[in-house]
Amino acid sequence: MLILRIYWLSLVFPAIHGFTWYSILPWETCSKAWITLDTDGLAHDLEKNVFGQHIVRTVVLRSVSRHINNRNPDKALVLSFHGWGGIGKTYVSQFLAKNLYKEGTRSKFVHLITSSDYPHSKKLDDYKDELRSRIMEAGKLCDRQLFIFEDMDKMPPGLIDVLKPFIDNYPEYFSVDYRKNIFVFTSNSGGHIINNKVFEMWKQGTPREHITEYDLHEVIRKHIFNMDGGLWHSDLVEQNLIDSFVPFLPLERIHVKECIREKLRERGYLYKLKNIEEVIATIADQHQYFPNDSELYSLAGCRRVKQLIDLNIPPDVNDEL
Repeated sequence: MLILRIYWLSLVFPAIHGFTWYSILPWETCSKAWITLDTDGLAHDLEKNVFGQHIVRTVVLRSVSRHINNRNPDKALVLSFHGWGGIGKTYVSQFLAKNLYKEGTRSKFVHLITSSDYPHSKKLDDYKDELRSRIMEAGKLCDRQLFIFEDMDKMPPGLIDVLKPFIDNYPEYFSVDYRKNIFVFTSNSGGHIINNKVFEMWKQGTPREHITEYDLHEVIRKHIFNMDGGLWHSDLVEQNLIDSFVPFLPLERIHVKECIREKLRERGYLYKLKNIEEVIATIADQHQYFPNDSELYSLAGCRRVKQLIDLNIPPDVNDEL
C-alpha cells in the first residue's frame, strides 16, 4: 500500500524537480537519492582529518570525481592505498563511503572485506568461489558498489586475482556491468619503501609538498608485486588494472600535533585548557620517531593520540566536561 501511494504521488507531481517515487522511499535504493558524490564534503573531510597527505587528497578527489561523473567508464576504479599504520588509510576509505552514500559505511552498497575473512591459505579455492559470489551478488543489486579490502598485505596470495573480470575493460560479466564500481585496497606493504624514498628526497632538499604520486608509483608497484601478500605476482598488478598506487607519506612531528589538536577539539578540550600548546607539545614528544639521528617521522603515525590524551588530561578537566 505504501509503495502504491508513493508511486501515485510521482504521477500526480511529475513536474517537481528531482521528485521520483524512489527518492522518498524509506529504505535505501540504488538511485541518486541515496548515491551521490559530495565532492566538497569529501574535500573537507580529507583536509580536516587526514594530515600531511597532499598526494592522497589530490589523487582520491581527482580519481573518484572523474569516475563518478563519467556515465560510461571504461573500467571499475581501483585505488591501492599504501603506507604504515596510523597515517589515514582507513579514514580515507571511510570518508569516501560517507560522501558517496547517504548511509555512509552502513550502506548495503559498501562492503568491507578484511584478511580475517580469509585466514587460511589452504582454503584458497573455496575463498575464491566465495569472494566471486559475493561480488556478483552485490553487482546484481546496484552498479554503484564500493568494495574496501583492508589489510591486503595479509590476504592469501592469488585470492585477489578473482577480481580481474570485475575490474577489467569488460562491458559485462555474466550480463552485469561492473564498470561503475569502486575497489579500494589498503595495505601496510610498501610502507618502508615509501618512508625510505621520502627520507632520501628530504636529504636531497626536496620539499615534502613537491613529492608527487609519480615519484613513488613504480617503486610501490615493483615492491608489492614481489613481496609476499595479497598482490604477490598478481594479475591485477602485472596487467596494470590498478589505477593508482596511492602513497601515504610518513607523518612528521608537525602532523602529529595537528592530529592531537583535532582530537582535543573533538572532545571539547581545545578551548578549556589554558596551556593547550604545552599539552600538545607534551603528547607529541611522547611519540616515538625515526630515524634515530634525526627523529623526523612518527613511528606509529597518529595511532596513539587518543590514548596519550587520556593519560595527559587531568581528571578534574574530564569531570568539568
